[in-house]
Amino acid sequence: MDKINAKQGGEAELFAKIMAKISDEQKRIKRRTKVISAIGLVASCLLLVIGVDIAWSEASQTGVPQIFSLLFSDLPSVLAVWQQFVLLLLESLPITGLMLVSASLLIALESLKGLVISNNNSLIISN
Repeated sequence: MDKINAKQGGEAELFAKIMAKISDEQKRIKRRTKVISAIGLVASCLLLVIGVDIAWSEASQTGVPQIFSLLFSDLPSVLAVWQQFVLLLLESLPITGLMLVSASLLIALESLKGLVISNNNSLIISN
């Protein structure tokens, strides 16, 4: 009978060790997720600043501010030739800068999502 009790005690001890290792691994994964998400958030904020600067300089070189000022200063003329105006506006948009800004915002949102999920925040409803 003592052998059976000793065997059950050993199994319980082994189970407790396994559960402790699983818990430690989960904590390590959460910590790693937090660090990677924080680095991604900082990098995306820096990328956002660079992207806005590039978009602003490209917009000023292509004349986007003048096109918008024409929209507000001479609306009847713009409405008369609205198709050409829209094409002119689309051709002169700073695509590279806008793509960089969009990508940095996407990275920032994904990083925030990773931080929130790793903190087990109750605001996120998991699927």
